[in-house]
Amino acid sequence: MDRPDGIGGYFELELSRRRFPRSDALLLNTGRSCFEYVLRSRRPRRVFLPRYTCSAMYETAARVDAEVAQYSIDGR
Repeated sequence: MDRPDGIGGYFELELSRRRFPRSDALLLNTGRSCFEYVLRSRRPRRVFLPRYTCSAMYETAARVDAEVAQYSIDGR
C-alpha cells in the first residue's frame, strides 16, 4: 500500500506564537529534549521510570548522571 506524501515517522507541530502565553517560553520538539531539560534544570539524584520505557529515556538520565529506579506497572 502506498503512503500519501507527507506521511512518515515525524509530524511537525505548527502553532502560531500567539498560542503561547509568554514570549519567553522555551519550545522543545521531542520528549527526550523535554526530559533532559527537566533533569538539567531540577538536578534530581534519582528518577523513577517504568520498565517498559524506551532506552532513550535511560540514556538521557545517564547523560545527566541521574540514577534510574525502575518500577513495573503491574505491581511486580
